[in-house]
Amino acid sequence: MSDLLDLLGSSAYWVAVLRIATPLILGTLGVLWCERAGVLNLGIEGIMVAGAFTGWLAVYQGLPLWAGVAVAALTGATLGLLHALLGIPDPQGLQSHPKLGASWEGFCLEQILDVCGARDAYFWGTHSGAELDLLLRHAGRRLGIEFKFSERPSTTKSMRIALEDLALDHLYVVYPGEHEFPLDESITAITLPRLIDALE
Repeated sequence: MSDLLDLLGSSAYWVAVLRIATPLILGTLGVLWCERAGVLNLGIEGIMVAGAFTGWLAVYQGLPLWAGVAVAALTGATLGLLHALLGIPDPQGLQSHPKLGASWEGFCLEQILDVCGARDAYFWGTHSGAELDLLLRHAGRRLGIEFKFSERPSTTKSMRIALEDLALDHLYVVYPGEHEFPLDESITAITLPRLIDALE
């Protein structure tokens, strides 16, 4: 019993525990991150081993240590991306993926901010749950922009609250269609290229 207590009280023991447990902890964090992105990856250890092997191989071939780390990270990222893409069986699977709407929103937001700049661009939300994806002050006008990955977007209570509370000049709903059409008196469904043309 005293040997066990001596072992548990030894600093060398805890250093070894941390050294051995770190890859397992990193693997667990990777699995959590994958699941948060909507991908179940039970083979994360294999990806880690492949990354470690390619990193070692790169250093063995004469690259500096940090280049080996970069090769290992690139290998892991590539295999993770391949795993995610292989989990999408067909175009319908892509259309129903839980991250599609967020990807569409991020893409549109980047395109608009590239034209208008991020200085007067804001996200707006209230405690009651009403929110607006992008509040933009542009050319003396106060514009609201919502992003909806839908063939036929419609107005929501949140849009009407934002329109009234923020005194918006107009609210645009960006969708991946082909036509521009009014949804309400001050709300228009519009395609991304047409909105960018209007903002330039």
